[in-house]
Amino acid sequence: KNEALNALKSTTNYAAAPTLLQAAKVGDNAALDAYLKLVNANEKNADNRFMRLNDAMQVVKNAATKKNILKGLASTPTLHSFNLAAECMADAEVAYEAALACKEIAGKCVDDIDYQALQANLQKAQALIKAHGTADDGYAVDEIAKMLREAKPSPVFQLSEQEKKEGFEVLFDGTNLDKWVGDKVGYTPVNGTIYVTSSYGNSRNLYTAKEYRDFVLRF
Repeated sequence: KNEALNALKSTTNYAAAPTLLQAAKVGDNAALDAYLKLVNANEKNADNRFMRLNDAMQVVKNAATKKNILKGLASTPTLHSFNLAAECMADAEVAYEAALACKEIAGKCVDDIDYQALQANLQKAQALIKAHGTADDGYAVDEIAKMLREAKPSPVFQLSEQEKKEGFEVLFDGTNLDKWVGDKVGYTPVNGTIYVTSSYGNSRNLYTAKEYRDFVLRF
């Protein structure tokens, strides 16, 4: 078994990735490094790539490998990659690398990123990179400043006076899912919309917190 696993650690065949991840879950760091090498080299679909990297982040035990995951996220420009990198800025061991990943993702993201989350996390990333203090960091700080200047908040949706008189209520104002229950990870408020990818919305659902009957829905 050990010889077979060692052979998989040196393969370029992407089919070995699930087995390597299982080995990583029981503490084999070399297997996790081999898994990441396969994912970074072979997974071209951005959503699938994020999921594979997120799987690795759930089992990683050391800072060096976590930095490797963040490098992979930096070249995976999706909303979920941004959110994961933003979470990692709270980890002092990899905060700088997470900040750089946030900057890279925000600059190339194929999805909209919610303005409030973008602003708060880019400001945090900017402070972390500035504190690091190398010459290249100065360029990164300026790049973030430009993104912050260009970002625009979306308006909060409100009922008209006539709709208020008719008894309508707002289920989604464009900023939060307070009136909803269910999958609030796969479904995310982003700049006035509820964002979901096919990869995340195919097995779980979002429901209104209240149940309604005999109603008029304006969508």
